Amino acid sequence: MGNEIEPFRKGGEIEVEDAKKPAPSPPSVAHYKPVTEEEKALDKRINRKLDFTVLLVLAIGFILCGIDKTNVGFVATSTFIKDANLTPDDIPNSLSLVFPPLLPSS
Repeated sequence: MGNEIEPFRKGGEIEVEDAKKPAPSPPSVAHYKPVTEEEKALDKRINRKLDFTVLLVLAIGFILCGIDKTNVGFVATSTFIKDANLTPDDIPNSLSLVFPPLLPSS
């Protein structure tokens, strides 16, 4: 038998090599802090650009949700249901398909 796979005796107990070694911990992630004035200006510019982009996407989604809700209200109270040969349950059924994807943008 090979010695490399056999357990060895230590202090009266049978232990396997490397069995009690702790797993290496992942390196800690530090927060980025700009150091120079150039880095501070670049960091401020990037953050502002990201903020405006996110704000624009959310604003457009909010406006589209409002427009969609208004249009559904007009459709439900007009003669569209009769003109399009729809049943009264078709409007709520269509809303159940349209609104779930819009909820994350609200």
